[in-house]
This record gives sequence, C-alpha cells and structure tokens, in this order.
Amino acid sequence: QNLVRNVDPEAPESVHMCDRAAPKEEFIDTELEKQMNIIREIVEASSNARQKLKRKLRWPVKKIVVAPKNEDVGAAVRNLEEVLKEQTNAKEIVLLAPGESWNELGVEALPVHAALGPAFKKEAGRVLAELKNTDGKAIRKAIAENGSFELKEWTLTADMVTFRDTIPQAIAQAGFSAGDVYVDTELTHEIECEGYAREVIRRLQDMRKELDLLVEEEINAIVEIRDKRVLELVSDSKDFISGEVRAKSLVLGSGIEVEGNLVKDWDVEDVKMKMAVSRL
Repeated sequence: QNLVRNVDPEAPESVHMCDRAAPKEEFIDTELEKQMNIIREIVEASSNARQKLKRKLRWPVKKIVVAPKNEDVGAAVRNLEEVLKEQTNAKEIVLLAPGESWNELGVEALPVHAALGPAFKKEAGRVLAELKNTDGKAIRKAIAENGSFELKEWTLTADMVTFRDTIPQAIAQAGFSAGDVYVDTELTHEIECEGYAREVIRRLQDMRKELDLLVEEEINAIVEIRDKRVLELVSDSKDFISGEVRAKSLVLGSGIEVEGNLVKDWDVEDVKMKMAVSRL
C-alpha cells in the first residue's frame, strides 16, 4: 500500500485494506450447491473404484457409469457432466435411470436350495449343474416377464432362484449415498497413448523443477524407452508431450544415447525409461 501510494498518490486503496464485501444473496444458487455436492460424492466414489484396480487418476478411463437411486442425481450429472468428466478423467459419462441395471454387468443365478430340493428331489443335483451353466440374464428376464423359466425339462419359478450382478474384470464399482458408480478401465489404444504420455510429462516436469527452470524456458529432451510397444504409444503423443514440457526438441527412441544437463532413470508402470533434459 505504502509503496504504491508513494509512486501514485491517486492509486486505489489496496484490497487488503478494504472491508469484506457483503454477500449478494441473489447470486447464491442453493440448487447448484446441492448438485455440486452430489458430483463431489460421485468423484470420490470414482476414485475409490479406481483404487480397486490400481488405476491412477493421471490415466483416463473409457467411461464412468452412474446408477442413481433418485432423479436428483440424474439432474446433477446432466447439468454438470463436463465438470464430472474433468474431475474423474473419463472419456464418457453414462447416466442410467433410477433403478435401472447397467446392461454390461453380468448376472449370476443362485439356487434357493430350500425350494429346489423339495421341488426336484433326486434330480436337484442335475438342476443345480444345469443352472450353473445357464445365462443368468436369460433366466431373470424370463421370470420377470413370464413368472418362470424352462431349464431343459424343468421349470424354475421365482422362489427357486435369486440373482446377483457380476462385474467384468476391467470394471470396478463403488457406492455413494445416492447410488453406485462403475468405472470402465478397459485400455484402448487412445487411453494407453494418453496415459503413458502423461507419465512421461510428469517426469520431465519434475526434471525441469530440479533444474530450477523458469516456466517459459524451453528445453531439449531425450527419452529412451526399452519397451518397443510403449515407445510406439508415446511416439503417437510426441507433439502433445513437447508442448506440455516446452521442449524445442524431443528425441524418442530405444537403445539411443541419453545425455543432457540432467539424466535420470525412471520406472513407468514397470517400463524402464531413461530421460535427459538440457537447457537451451
């Protein structure tokens, strides 16, 4: 304040010397605040689901499926979908209707022994074996529509089976107060390219900091990647990496010489890499 006023006596008073502004209640949007709290819960659940499959937030995921218990969640997701995509690093957000089951989940039909035994007596063992090898979705659909399912020569009724959703290998689930979240971590070419690129970027940025470079300073960088497949994935993102780390020159290769002002070995998702950063 004193420094500025000595140079310019007409300068406005520093904001730090002003009274706290009174809130303008017309700008308070309680519905938006409520929706944002729902989104925060979904983001936290997504993070918990990621951890189950050890998928870092730095890696994008194919999609996140939100299975809500009520329409309030649906309204929040529709209104703040882009925020949710950004916060969860997801390529797609899929919103189900309240109570709707996600069609990519499997269904396992479980026998109710107290009902099957008396109904089929000595044949109960054969029924159980056949039930184990039959599509649970088909059984559940038939019972829901017709009240029964024909399992070869036997008729199953609703009291003889219960159902359990099964989750595919690449999908993780976590709950929140008003629903469930499913995270599809299937690795596509696009996702692997971006994931490995961000891993390389983070390490080159760390090396920039270690060299105490200014934000606007450009560098020359060399990245040696021993895994040929990963090298191809990273090479597809070369321009993106160069822009993020301000590299005037970025050399990628396998078995190449790696020299610079700072050279470091890295283990990136169990892939050995060697990187060099040089000042210009």
